[in-house]
Amino acid sequence: MVELERLRRELAYRKQLSEQQNQMIAQQRAQLVVGREEISRIDSRVDELQVVFQICFSGIITLLTLT
Repeated sequence: MVELERLRRELAYRKQLSEQQNQMIAQQRAQLVVGREEISRIDSRVDELQVVFQICFSGIITLLTLT
């Protein structure tokens, strides 16, 4: 009976540890999603700025060739 009780306590401990790890993993996944969304927004902004740069650069080249 003592062995059975020890095994029950160990099982309860391992279950609690597993639940904590699952919560930690869920939080990490949520943080990854947020990070990926932020990277996506940054990528979009970089694309926008590249277009603006190309337009400005083309305008400068045009002005230089006219002078």
